[in-house]
Amino acid sequence: MMKIFLISSLILNSFLLIYLFGLMPFLLFMLVLFNILALGYIRFLLDEGTRIQNHFNSLLPKIEIFSTHLSQIYELEMFYGDETLESLINHSKELIQGFYEFEEEYFSEMDEEYEYEDEKEQEIDDTRAPAKEN
Repeated sequence: MMKIFLISSLILNSFLLIYLFGLMPFLLFMLVLFNILALGYIRFLLDEGTRIQNHFNSLLPKIEIFSTHLSQIYELEMFYGDETLESLINHSKELIQGFYEFEEEYFSEMDEEYEYEDEKEQEIDDTRAPAKEN
């Protein structure tokens, strides 16, 4: 019920604005409103991408720990030579390699930008540092 009231109010107010100020100011107002909403949505998408990257980066060490633990179990005398554990170890290594490839493909661009900015700042700092005289 509230949504219907809100939508009808927006439509009626739109007609009122068109009648009072004309079509062009109304369209300009709508364009500005659309741009504000688009910027908010872009900000939301960027935050969501950062959140996904953080979760992905926290997942990688857990999988590496699992793989290491699996290798340690395989090296025990009781399980040494077990084909099931050996295939699990190989599968975990393939999984880790897949995660690294995924990270390199989708997340390395952001890291490279930060590294490039850090290198530029380091170069600027190096040029500003006074030369030591002997």
